[in-house]
Amino acid sequence: MIVKLPATTQHIGQLLSQQYACESAKNKRILLKILSSLRFLARQALPLRDHNDDHDGNLLQLMRLRGEEDTEVLEWLQRKSSKYLSPDMQNDQEEDTEVLEWLQRKSSKYLSPDMQNDLIKTIATHVLRHLSHKLQESPFISIMIDETTDETNKERVTIVFRSVKDDFEIDEDFVGFYAVQKPYFQ
Repeated sequence: MIVKLPATTQHIGQLLSQQYACESAKNKRILLKILSSLRFLARQALPLRDHNDDHDGNLLQLMRLRGEEDTEVLEWLQRKSSKYLSPDMQNDQEEDTEVLEWLQRKSSKYLSPDMQNDLIKTIATHVLRHLSHKLQESPFISIMIDETTDETNKERVTIVFRSVKDDFEIDEDFVGFYAVQKPYFQ
């Protein structure tokens, strides 16, 4: 048996490195699309998933919608796992049980509830850092703190920052509701 090699060959390390760089760039583009989807859902005050951390929540539905217009997202969803695909997409996928089992173990890489929570925390940290920078540059700031009791009889504190822009326009930033662990004044 005679094996013919191509006229030009590359070192296996170069081939793997090129493939890794290509895959890494694709994963980065997908992650940025997931982050923009998370940002959209957060701005609309929509939940990412349902109450039992099912994988069929708003984030996944939004990614499926984006996959209809972006083949890279659709290919990524198909590659990750058949459980992320809608039934009509599953019919197009060939069955290879060994590969599908491996993909199901790896499928929660970017869309798992833990990863979603980590990404939301990262976005929140970025927003708070931006707010901190804005407040440091403002000549005048004020902090509004209001305590209230919610419908479950838990005390909550609302925090709002006000700052003055250079053109003397007032800017108000809601930071959040925070649970009070113990009453401070009794």
